[in-house]
Amino acid sequence: MRFKGFSLFAVCVILTLVPGCDNVSWGGLDVILRPPPPPPSSLLPDTELESEERPPEPLELGPLVYLVDRSGAAGRFLPVAEWRNGTYEALPDVGETPDLLPRFPLQRWEEGTEFVLMDRGMRAGTLISDGSVEADSTYCGIRPAGRGTVELRPGAEGGQVFFAVRKADVESGGFSPRPLAVVPHPGAGTAAVRQAGALSLARFIIPRADVPWPPAIPDILRDTRSFTLDDGGEALAASLVFGDDLSVGTPAVTGYGLFALGRRDGDQWRPFWSWYQTARQGKAFPRLRAAGLLREEGEPELILEVFGTEERWLAILGEREGEWGLRYQDACGVSPATGALRGWD
Repeated sequence: MRFKGFSLFAVCVILTLVPGCDNVSWGGLDVILRPPPPPPSSLLPDTELESEERPPEPLELGPLVYLVDRSGAAGRFLPVAEWRNGTYEALPDVGETPDLLPRFPLQRWEEGTEFVLMDRGMRAGTLISDGSVEADSTYCGIRPAGRGTVELRPGAEGGQVFFAVRKADVESGGFSPRPLAVVPHPGAGTAAVRQAGALSLARFIIPRADVPWPPAIPDILRDTRSFTLDDGGEALAASLVFGDDLSVGTPAVTGYGLFALGRRDGDQWRPFWSWYQTARQGKAFPRLRAAGLLREEGEPELILEVFGTEERWLAILGEREGEWGLRYQDACGVSPATGALRGWD
């Protein structure tokens, strides 16, 4: 129990003995020295006092996966989801956990903490945390974000956005050792090559997906990004948007988004998965941001940024037993329409 020091004494004249006080004789009178009554706070139980003084109890979270944006030698990392037993779980919602930020296990991000950066699904470098933390509201809800210094391996210098995990989580067995595998990085390739591949993919998939044919395919190609499959094959993600853009806002009534994954097959590109969503079904137009390997076997996990009418959110696309599909999506995200997610043979 906490006690405060006495600052004054009360002097009282009495005719009888009062237990618990020191009796002295002064000028023929019996005098009692009595301390002032204790302050209200000292009367509280120990448990209540400790709750006032202790910091909030940290949240119990498993290993996290992160999205890292680089600007020069500086990087900013944002937790996307919790990795638990081979699946993704949402981070606590600030609406249900108002003290989310002070309770977040920020000791994981102390100065000097290393994060493994992955680009195209392979190791690309390291981010070293500087210990700073800030609140981020880029996507729906509020998340804590950290900052640090980025060091990239040869071939990965052109990377701007990365999939990341803490090195300590890999070393402790929270993830498979695959993020630490060192293999030559092939580079991102040129924008012209990616665009040509995306247009080839779109010309194949649009007539077969029952998608309205646009006036010109190049006019609706909004984003392309390459990644590497588990067998070393080159893959490509293409985002095509008709009647809108990759931004938050209201699309045209006839608008739609088509997100397609394809792999190189000689001089051609063969699609193996797509997400087709019309504006009438609810705007959800994605693009690929980063790819990383987390499991002992299987294809890379892909972090998507998805744009809606009023929000943008994060989602994770992955393969399980040969089937690609959404493995995680922020709570504010619009659910894919019936039949919107399609695998291709």
